[in-house]
Amino acid sequence: MDEKIQAERRKNAVDLWIGHSHFLWEQLRTASFIEAGVLTGWYHLHADSASSLSNLLLIVGSVLLLLHALTLYRHFQYLSAFQQAAGNAIPKAPPPLFGLRGSHLAIGTPLLLATLNVAFLFCDFDKVPNQALQRNGAAVTTPAAQTHTPTAPISSSPPSPGSSRSGGAGP
Repeated sequence: MDEKIQAERRKNAVDLWIGHSHFLWEQLRTASFIEAGVLTGWYHLHADSASSLSNLLLIVGSVLLLLHALTLYRHFQYLSAFQQAAGNAIPKAPPPLFGLRGSHLAIGTPLLLATLNVAFLFCDFDKVPNQALQRNGAAVTTPAAQTHTPTAPISSSPPSPGSSRSGGAGP
């Protein structure tokens, strides 16, 4: 009778481990959704010169990611407890590559994203030259850094022969 109870407990532990494992891996998507929202909001606020709000968004996003990492850590504690209760019913995996277990990667991802958010607080992107956005030798700046107005209005009519839109002599 005692053997039958032990077998039932192992089966229940395996069922709990499987269910919790599925739940845990579904929770990993949360970090990408948080970060996508934070970076999208930060970009739009930063482009509209609302730097204090954009910085607040980065801080709130980092706190949410840290809380998410703590929640994932707790999930892995439960998985480990269920695996111990299941005994040999759950096979052991081979050693991970470079010692990086799934739990390390899962918890490290939101921590890395939170660190990048904090790094964005100290970057002034308006002063960083961006070679990829240069056109015809003139640097293109972000909307927050644009303070000039065009010197001549753009005409809707095509230029006449012998003249150019820039005001210079024609060909």
